[in-house]
Amino acid sequence: MMVVLVGCRNNEAESQELVLTLDWFQNANHAGIYEAVDKGFFEDEGLDVTVEPPADPTAILSLVASGDSDFGMFYQPDLMQARNAGVPVIAVAGVVQRPLNSMMSLQSSGIDRPGKLSGKKVGYPGIPWNEAMLTTMLEADGLSRDDVELVDVGFALSQALLAGTVDAVVGAYWTHELIVMENEGHDANVMLPDEWGVPTYYELVLVASEKTVRDRPEIVKKFVKAFSKGYERALSDPQGSIDTLLKMNPDAEIDEAV
Repeated sequence: MMVVLVGCRNNEAESQELVLTLDWFQNANHAGIYEAVDKGFFEDEGLDVTVEPPADPTAILSLVASGDSDFGMFYQPDLMQARNAGVPVIAVAGVVQRPLNSMMSLQSSGIDRPGKLSGKKVGYPGIPWNEAMLTTMLEADGLSRDDVELVDVGFALSQALLAGTVDAVVGAYWTHELIVMENEGHDANVMLPDEWGVPTYYELVLVASEKTVRDRPEIVKKFVKAFSKGYERALSDPQGSIDTLLKMNPDAEIDEAV
């Protein structure tokens, strides 16, 4: 009986289909994931991994908690908030170990610090942590959350800013939105959260449900192993990993200049 059980486990591992949901649309932060898929690192561990961008970036932890996604990419502060609320999802690996998030405004607006946002509109992607970050940054410069109007603009952070829909945005990555705007000829002010009262944190973590970690520890171990190898590959060949990202997402709107 023990032989049969072990055989079943090995067969399951060899054909295990898994879904990884990204935190955002495909970008350079995900290069290691696509390296792991393209170079067969997941396959080497007996894993058939499908990588999906989120239809709703606020629903990722719910997808992982429910089992609709096996793994997800998400933000450490949001994960901590969710766990405090009883969501059974935990981090299994750190990905980006410093904040990439920021508050941004156009230089032409003259808004170069949170205290200049009184009476202004601030766009955000609908993620609760970004609202908490905004509140802390405002309070660090003498304002409160009630002094601004918060507008959910979804993924379209830089677009909303450039269109004048909002006066500033939070949730924008200085490694992405800033570069996109500069490539289009628009200079931006960047206000970093850890310079305005927000403790430093891991920007991106890999998450799984408590149930997955408890019931399928070997799957988690194999996934993290292949996942890590992908990022090691991306670090050793940055341009090659971006080429892989673009090759594997031909229909995605990825700015090749970023």
